[in-house]
Amino acid sequence: MLRDLRPDDIETLVRMLRAGDHTPEEAVRRAIGAYHVLVGEEDGRTRGFVGTREEAPREFDLRIYVDPGFRRQGLGRRLYEAGMARLQGPARVTARYRADGLAPTGGPNVARAFYARRGFEVWYSMDELVYHGGRRGRRGDGDRGRPPAGAGTRPAAGAENRLEIRPYDDRYFERYIRIVGDAFEPMRRGKDFRPHNVFEMNDNPERRAYFLSVGHDIFLAFAMGSGAEETLVGVGGVQGNFIDEVGVDPAHQGQGYGKALTEFGLNLLLERGYPSPRTSVVSDNEPARGMYYRLGFELAQTDEWTRRDRSGK
Repeated sequence: MLRDLRPDDIETLVRMLRAGDHTPEEAVRRAIGAYHVLVGEEDGRTRGFVGTREEAPREFDLRIYVDPGFRRQGLGRRLYEAGMARLQGPARVTARYRADGLAPTGGPNVARAFYARRGFEVWYSMDELVYHGGRRGRRGDGDRGRPPAGAGTRPAAGAENRLEIRPYDDRYFERYIRIVGDAFEPMRRGKDFRPHNVFEMNDNPERRAYFLSVGHDIFLAFAMGSGAEETLVGVGGVQGNFIDEVGVDPAHQGQGYGKALTEFGLNLLLERGYPSPRTSVVSDNEPARGMYYRLGFELAQTDEWTRRDRSGK
């Protein structure tokens, strides 16, 4: 039987997902709340679910999970058909599944084949990383105006005393969204993440108000000149225990600023009481992966994304 999600289902779905997934509980709850969910029941017990979410006009994300003990019995197929029936008109549809050696029963090949039979093609994979170490860098170097709850970090070798990391300031809104857009555009264009440059998505009063409301979680890196001049060269942010959107202006990359921003984020989360900060990186982004591993991050899991056109079979 398939039915709509009820409030008393949420704890069950959280336990199901976390049994085979390293995603923190807070993020799992947030994800469940973002999807339109149908629950699959067998013998009066919840055995799986399908969630759909509109990511952009005519583009949808599909999430299916079936209890390992009830796989290969047709429940996944029924959940898939019910989820797809909710989507209206031609659209890109994406789905993800765990794709590393510790994936639950069946492993990534079974999930990959399930979607391939339905017209999906592998798109990209994402590494989820976790940090179990202590503070990075040294308090007091280049951290004038640091957020009250977070310590500054010493820039990478060769950049000492030339970088200051400060809290977000609305005066830098346009420069901030431009750096975020330009820093990630090559990767987004290469993977066909839409929009390719998120500047156009962020350049509006609503997003400006949002960034100001979460300014305590955003930090800006300024390169200091020999005089009084300064240049905003990079940005970073955190969400919960997650380091997100560390980006450096393409004109200033390769100078250790990304490492300094990541260290700052780590220290900020450790001071906020998160013992195991996390981040994620596209699996074939070797420069970023290398930096994270050198800083002490470890692989927690790899997720693979697959996609198809809604007009397919």
